[in-house]
Amino acid sequence: MRPYTRYEAEDVLKSMRSPNIRPPKLALRMKSTYRSGDLVLRAYDLNIGFPGKPLFALEKLTLTRGETAALIGGNGTGKTTLLKTLMGEHSQLSGEIVLGAGLKIGYFAQAHDGLNLENTVLDELMRHKPMGVGEARNFLAQYLFRADDVFKKVGMLSGGERGKLALAILALQGANFLLLDEPTNHLDIPAQEVLQEVLDQFEGTILLVSHDRYLIDRLATQIWALDDGELRVYKGAYKEYVEARDAEQLAQREQKLEAKAVAQPLPPAPAPINGAKAVPKPNKRQQEAIAKIEAQIHSVEGSLKELEILIERSSAAQKVSEVQTLGAEYASQQAALDDLLLQWAALAES
Repeated sequence: MRPYTRYEAEDVLKSMRSPNIRPPKLALRMKSTYRSGDLVLRAYDLNIGFPGKPLFALEKLTLTRGETAALIGGNGTGKTTLLKTLMGEHSQLSGEIVLGAGLKIGYFAQAHDGLNLENTVLDELMRHKPMGVGEARNFLAQYLFRADDVFKKVGMLSGGERGKLALAILALQGANFLLLDEPTNHLDIPAQEVLQEVLDQFEGTILLVSHDRYLIDRLATQIWALDDGELRVYKGAYKEYVEARDAEQLAQREQKLEAKAVAQPLPPAPAPINGAKAVPKPNKRQQEAIAKIEAQIHSVEGSLKELEILIERSSAAQKVSEVQTLGAEYASQQAALDDLLLQWAALAES
């Protein structure tokens, strides 16, 4: 057989199909063993914390089957403590917690502290649900533990691998009420996307603690916001919560500015010097307009700071499309701020 000419070789290479090589994908499944009652959780006049160290209080909340509540707030505000209180590991300081009928709770811990670090991956899975070695290995392969990976000690796994093992164990429980504490932490982007899809299709109820605004915006039907020792419930998605929160903050700023204007009246205008005209004192309507614009400026500045944080997190997570969307929103907010500053300057000088 004669060798190919250059042109023949090029034709052969062009006709060859490139190999379809894709990285392995997490095959997560999350199904409930049985259906819970319509009422999943109700609480009244609740105080959460420890003796001598209360963390927060709430008046009332209700969670029904099929809903997803996103619990948000700063570090140390009591989010994980609430989850452990619902599981019976801590007692509330006061108030009443009512759990619905037919609940099977599954818990995903942020620190994966339920895992035995001395066990192998295979032994740890079988510790939570006895099964044959072959069945366990096949199940772990869906979570990307293949071949000798199953014989690694849990203590030697990376944070992402521990997260996948914890998800595998959670999936075996058949829970219908998931308590998830930062479930996307340490997971790579493909695994995060799979988890989001699985939780979106989950037929049970979810109480989610997360700083992942994308995950919250996709899943949440109500927001439980922890701030300054109080838990407040907002019905609706995360975007609706942000709108309601910003409206509340704007109203509070306006009230404070109005109260300050009443408590501290403007000083009298100085007497004219050498026949010069006195500077006219701003009228009440002008003062109110200035106060309103100042409140709007503070609100937009707060939104810009939050967008900066979200852009930084999305950039670190390599969510390119999300960074682009947030960047466009940031530019829009910055333009609005510039316009408000011009309005403020014009009013102040008039």
